[in-house]
Amino acid sequence: EKALGPDHPDVAESLNNIAEVFRAQGKYDEAKPLYERSLKIRENVFGPDNPDVAETLRNLGASLSGQGRHEEALKYSKRALEIYARRLGSEHPQTQAACRAQLAIVFTLLREVALPSS
Repeated sequence: EKALGPDHPDVAESLNNIAEVFRAQGKYDEAKPLYERSLKIRENVFGPDNPDVAETLRNLGASLSGQGRHEEALKYSKRALEIYARRLGSEHPQTQAACRAQLAIVFTLLREVALPSS
């Protein structure tokens, strides 16, 4: 960050990757601000309709879903899927992965509605 500056795309990539490590460790509260900062940099550098933006959105959605914040996660997942489909096409592996992630969130929400906890 010192060498490249705080708004460089490589900094955004590093922030996203560190957040992914935190998410894998279940440290969601530590991951979220890194995702958000990565997202802000990527949107500023690439614009809001870029696959790199979608990557961070998809990861942020997965992190929120891991916290049980499925409705909020769905918002990010949906936006990521829309970007991937528009920019890469519906058959691209990134689009397919985003679709699977969104379906997982939707199924979790449906299960919570169908099987409310006691």
